Amino acid sequence: MVSKAKNVAYIAAYTSLTAVLAQITIYLPFTPIPITLQTLAVVLSGILGGPLIGFASQITYLALIASGLPIAAGFKGGITALIGPTAGFLYGFPIAALTSGILAGNSTSRTRIALSAIAGIFSVYPTGLLWLYLVYNIRENLLAIALLPYIPGDVAKAILAAETAYRIKKLQTQTR
Repeated sequence: MVSKAKNVAYIAAYTSLTAVLAQITIYLPFTPIPITLQTLAVVLSGILGGPLIGFASQITYLALIASGLPIAAGFKGGITALIGPTAGFLYGFPIAALTSGILAGNSTSRTRIALSAIAGIFSVYPTGLLWLYLVYNIRENLLAIALLPYIPGDVAKAILAAETAYRIKKLQTQTR
C-alpha cells in the first residue's frame, strides 16, 4: 500500500513537471494557442502516477494557477489564465490524465501505453475547442486555428510520453 505522503509527493512532482514544461512554449502568429510541452507531463502523470494521482496533480495545477501563481504557459497565472483562450485546454488536463491513466492501467505493453498516451493527449481538444467556440465565439476556421496545426506535435509528444512511460514501467518491474 502506498502511503499518503508518497501520494502527495507524486502529485507535487507531476504538478511541478506540468508547470515547468508549460514554459517551453512556441507562439504561432495566427492563433492565440501556443505550442507547449505541458501535455507531455499531463499524460505522464496519468500513465505513471495512475488515474487518480494524475487527475489530482492536474487539479492541483489548475488550483495553483487560480491562486495567482504564474505557472501556466508564458508564466501566466490567476483568473486571466483561467478565462483566456487557452483555458479550455487547461480544463481538459485532469480529463487527459484520468483518461491516460485508466487506459494504461498497470500495463507494461508498449502498444497499450502508446494508445493511452494518444488518447490522453487528444482528450484535451474537446474542452479546448468547445471553450473557443462558446466563450470566444470562434466559429470560422476553428479547426485551422486550434486543432490542425497541433496534431503533428501532439502525436510526437504522445510518442515521447509513451516511450518514456514504457521504459520507466519496465525498470520498475525489473527492480521489484
